[in-house]
Amino acid sequence: MSDSSPATLPLHAATTPDLPRLYEQFRSCAPLEHGWDALRNNDDTRYCRWSPQWSDGRKRSTETEAAWPFEGASDARVNLADSIITELAGVLTTAFWQAVTQAVSARAGWQERASRFAALLQWMTKTKQRQQMTTEVELSAQYLLTYGVSVLNVGWAREVSLVPRTFKLEELAQLAQQAPPGSPLALLPSLILDPTMEDAAVETVRAAGTALVQQLFAADVADVGEELAAWELSAAKARALVRALRADGEAEIPLPMVSKNQPFIAALKPFEDVFWPASTCDVQRAAVIFRKEYLTKAELAGRVLACGWDARWVEEVSEKCQGYFSAYTDNVAGLLTGDGDAAFTYEQDAQSQDYEVIHAYYPQVDADGVRTISYTVFHPKLIADRSQSPLYAQHGPLGYAHLGLPFVAGRYENRERRLMSSRGVPQLVATRQRALKVQLDALTDLTSLAVFPPLLVPDNGMGTRFKFGPGQTNYAAPNRAPAFMQIPSSGATVAFELWDRISHSVNNDFGLLSADVPPARTQARLQMVINQFLQMWSLAFEQQFHLMCQYLADAEYMAVTGDTQPLPKGREIAQEHACWLAFDARNLDAEHVAAQFQAISQALIPLDTANVIDRSKYIALQLRSINPSIADEVVQPAQSGQAQVFEKVQRNFLLMFAGNPPELGEDANPTAPMELQMAQQIMQQNKKYQQALGTDPDFAEKVKQYVENLQFGVQQQENRQIGRVGVKAEGAA
Repeated sequence: MSDSSPATLPLHAATTPDLPRLYEQFRSCAPLEHGWDALRNNDDTRYCRWSPQWSDGRKRSTETEAAWPFEGASDARVNLADSIITELAGVLTTAFWQAVTQAVSARAGWQERASRFAALLQWMTKTKQRQQMTTEVELSAQYLLTYGVSVLNVGWAREVSLVPRTFKLEELAQLAQQAPPGSPLALLPSLILDPTMEDAAVETVRAAGTALVQQLFAADVADVGEELAAWELSAAKARALVRALRADGEAEIPLPMVSKNQPFIAALKPFEDVFWPASTCDVQRAAVIFRKEYLTKAELAGRVLACGWDARWVEEVSEKCQGYFSAYTDNVAGLLTGDGDAAFTYEQDAQSQDYEVIHAYYPQVDADGVRTISYTVFHPKLIADRSQSPLYAQHGPLGYAHLGLPFVAGRYENRERRLMSSRGVPQLVATRQRALKVQLDALTDLTSLAVFPPLLVPDNGMGTRFKFGPGQTNYAAPNRAPAFMQIPSSGATVAFELWDRISHSVNNDFGLLSADVPPARTQARLQMVINQFLQMWSLAFEQQFHLMCQYLADAEYMAVTGDTQPLPKGREIAQEHACWLAFDARNLDAEHVAAQFQAISQALIPLDTANVIDRSKYIALQLRSINPSIADEVVQPAQSGQAQVFEKVQRNFLLMFAGNPPELGEDANPTAPMELQMAQQIMQQNKKYQQALGTDPDFAEKVKQYVENLQFGVQQQENRQIGRVGVKAEGAA
């Protein structure tokens, strides 16, 4: 047994990464022993892959093996695992989009602010992230169910791109007038207008480019200070700019501007998109996590400006690494003991135009002993090819204030602590799927034989071997008439019974929506899976909220939520705020939801004399359960609803004061109590209305009619309550 093991990463962060150790760690990342086989078998089981296999679903003989039991026999694909995963993935995605985003605050009286934080998360999910989340939510459900583990990468995407902006010669002349006399900027307009001084104008534009841009486009480049410092106008572009200003009086200049500034959540496939050491139990405690990304040549070049990647590294990767992808080896069992080879080898796909890029995230401590997450972008092939000073794209502290690894993992089941101990659906149903395949093949073959049985004819005495299969001709003993071979049919009943038994066991084990599964079992099994899935996304949303507190502009937050205070910062976020997603599996049953709301509306709300139930939230919840899309369009904050009612009452008083009739409510006016209270408040605070009641009989009559209408609406609600519970509400007039 070898004592060799992957070298651990340095404890202390440095200005340059230890690429050889990172490379060794990446090459040694693998699932548990036999884990590669388990991952591959999950795919093979779900997608019904085996060898040899023919597109017509029939068995064919090969050079080394004869088809059994006969040529052309059934080779059906029973998609049991796939159907289970598809159904459960539908349940999980439905639960996500219908889940209630809840937020709480540890501070007394801050629950209203916490609800604004939840509204911010919902707004981000359903606006800027909507298209992305539609894909990532389903992918995360598919990975969780197929492989037993799903991983989410939570981060903040800030990208800078060159955007052409137009400016005029007049604007430049105004800046020149403000510049010190004789300075290059003061002389620039005259240099531009003089064709003989074009070279001097070009050099002046290039030399003063950054300062010029900062004055002409101060608001546009306020957020790109670092990128602007590294920005440089090429000689060709500067010459074109000078000529355009001289000829047309205006020109375009490419400016670095923020093109994307928002959070992202990406669902990653275990050990294809994301990798970690085999012994990892919790991704937040992993020694290192690697994420693989595939980029085109244009995307690689764009990352130099967008993300600050090293231009030399991008150039070398573009030249040497096209189509080189990591592939795992078969001999990985010894990785845990040091006896195995590296998990990955590199092979080139000559047809591919993509480039593999590895992002490494690993915890370290800085010079002061404070935890930090180091972030390095590299290509393994460059490290393997260059023994001296290999290049890397980017390295440094990740910079996220929550100081955690930007990953969240979810499991299908919790059997052991190690992350990859969780099994996927294909692993749980593999033998039952094979049993169903055997029965389906047997029934199909039996039908083929029954429709066209083998034929028995007199034997010629040469000892001919019988042929088995539909329509085959065999030779029987002499003096016998040809006849079809008798095919036994007793196996069909057993096959159908076994099929039913397996289907019943699968439905019960996974809580599938079926008539033969007790509702309580369905709810319990589905709720367990839903909880695991939503717990993963809740943790991802918590990380996303931390990132929004760190990077989102307070002005944008206030515009979205209507809050008057900025987002919390620093340790206050983690210590005082939490958010999660909640969904009751019983809400998948529309009849159950309707019965719940009926019980609350008819039995509980009439007894709510202390106004414990928030009616506005209750109505919003009802509408969301009926149709979330409609709820997103029509539900407004309670404060907005009250403001609209108050505006309605004020408008009625203005109408009556001007001699016009008020807008009278119907018998079933749910806002009548609120309107009556507001009307009394307006009358008490407005002295002109009070004077008009005594001097203007028409106004007094209209006010009387309006108040009586509101009182009638209040009385109608009380009558309905008395009819239901037999008593008047406490405190009612």
